[in-house]
Amino acid sequence: MLQDIIDELAIKIISSTIESAKNVFQICYDKKIPPSSTYKKIRKLQQEGLVSIEKIETDGSGRKVTFYRSTIKSLDFNLKKGEHYITT
Repeated sequence: MLQDIIDELAIKIISSTIESAKNVFQICYDKKIPPSSTYKKIRKLQQEGLVSIEKIETDGSGRKVTFYRSTIKSLDFNLKKGEHYITT
């Protein structure tokens, strides 16, 4: 099941939010990924329990800003003949 979710985009989001919670635009800027794809992937990662909402703040214009944080504390990669395995 996780194989359907864990891809390059998921790894970028998770790695960006391991150390500190970030909002979508911070993640996008940090990893140079588009916001629309990021929102969609974050929803899937939340459903699987890999990313959670750490806090919700209100910005200067009164809009709510959600900060996400990885529930995974580290990523290790093992490569073997074109296959990859992620251990957490």
